[in-house]
Amino acid sequence: MVQQGNPNYTQDAIDDLNHLMNDINHKPQHLTKYIHPQWGSILGNEKEIRLAVLQDELEIWEQRDTNRYTRDVLSKRIGELSE
Repeated sequence: MVQQGNPNYTQDAIDDLNHLMNDINHKPQHLTKYIHPQWGSILGNEKEIRLAVLQDELEIWEQRDTNRYTRDVLSKRIGELSE
């Protein structure tokens, strides 16, 4: 039985899948430089690791081009930690 529903549901699901695939294929690399190649643990200065995580998050938000407020908050926080 075929369900009749919102025709945008399929497009929404495709858009979500595209975002997920983009995150997988083009994942930011800031944090990866702190991952130990053999152990997989994250090693390094806490401040530098926090900056790397925020930079990765900012890149993901910029790729998605969604909420400008979130990008501004992340950018401001990166600036605060960089001082």
